Order: sequence, then C-alpha cells, then structure tokens
Amino acid sequence: MRAWHCGLRIGHRVHRARHRVPAAGLQCARDMAPCAQGPPARGATRRASGSARGSAMSSISTIDFQTRLDVQELLGRFAHYLDHGEAARWAGLFCLNGVFECGGSEGCDALRLEGSEALATLPAMIAERGGGEWRHIITAITIDRCAVRKDLIADAYGPVIDMGAGGAIAAFYDFRFQLHRAGGWRIRHVLAKRIGAAAGCLPHVAGVTPAATERYSLQ
Repeated sequence: MRAWHCGLRIGHRVHRARHRVPAAGLQCARDMAPCAQGPPARGATRRASGSARGSAMSSISTIDFQTRLDVQELLGRFAHYLDHGEAARWAGLFCLNGVFECGGSEGCDALRLEGSEALATLPAMIAERGGGEWRHIITAITIDRCAVRKDLIADAYGPVIDMGAGGAIAAFYDFRFQLHRAGGWRIRHVLAKRIGAAAGCLPHVAGVTPAATERYSLQ
C-alpha cells in the first residue's frame, strides 16, 4: 500500500489528509480527472447546446445558400414579369421547351403552354383580364434536390391579390416548379394547382359579383 496526500483548501488554510490507497491509485486519479477540471466556462454549455440545435436544423435541407438565393430570385422574377406584362423576359425564365400548366379542381383554369412562343402569351392574357391590378405572391418556398444533380424541385404557395378589389384574394395556387441548371437555373415545368373555389364563391371577397367570375377564371 502507498501513502499519498490530498489537499483541500478551505478559506486561507490548507488541510492535508493522509490516505492509504491501493497501488491502482493512478487509475482512481484518472477517473477523478474530469472533476479536477472544474465547472465549464461561462457560456460553454449554451454554445454547445446552440451548436447541437444548429446541426439539427441544418439537416432539414441540403441546399446550399447560393442555390437558395438563385432560386428565390428566379421565382421572384417569375411573379414580377408575369404581373408587369414583360412577356419576353418571363418566357426567358423557362428552358427552351419549358411548360406552364395550370389546373383546378373544377377544371376552369385548365391551361397548358409549351415553348417560348406560347409562354410569352400569358402575361398579356393576365394583364387583360386583371386590368394590370393582379399581383402574384410566391411564398413559403421549399427546395429539394433530385436524383440528377442539375435538377431541383421547388414547391411554393401562390395567393393572387386583386388590388382593384381592395386587395382581395382572387385565387390561391399550390405551385410546383421543376428547375434545371443550364448556365443558370431555369424553369423546365411549372404546375399551378388551384386550391378552393372561384373568387365569386369566396365569402370573404367583398363586392365580387357572379359577373366577376370570368375575371378571376385565370390568374
């Protein structure tokens, strides 16, 4: 058996106790080492916790920051060019053989446009029916990768606001964008699925008459 001393500081005095420990005392000392390190530095626990939360949150999406910015910019321009009658620029957001497809539960919005020439007709159609006062909002965007590295899927909500009717919601769409990267991100196919009834049937749209249903038949 070996003898060793353990110091315990109380106030300004040091009390020494004599202990007898087995030869395996070194192992005991190693086991006690974490306690000798004292409490963690102030904020260390918080930083560790925050790091764990950040790691968990980052696992929700594998989309890098720049790609996310590029896609959000693309979809923002989709709405702006459509609402402001910029036909060539709107069609230019699509691949050469890009497709815009619109449909609703009642079939009133059934529409399919394919290719740049056909796509370029939609902004004028929207401007004519909405009097230039419709505004498309692309929001709640989620982005996911596909099996092919150059392809992405972006899902979004799309309320259509009629500023000529005091900001009433004229329609609501679920959008699914199939995107392809060729130099930059372009739209290969977009499906706009109408959710709910036509605006003439929505009780919260004040001042909308049955005659206005045609006005809202395609947003």
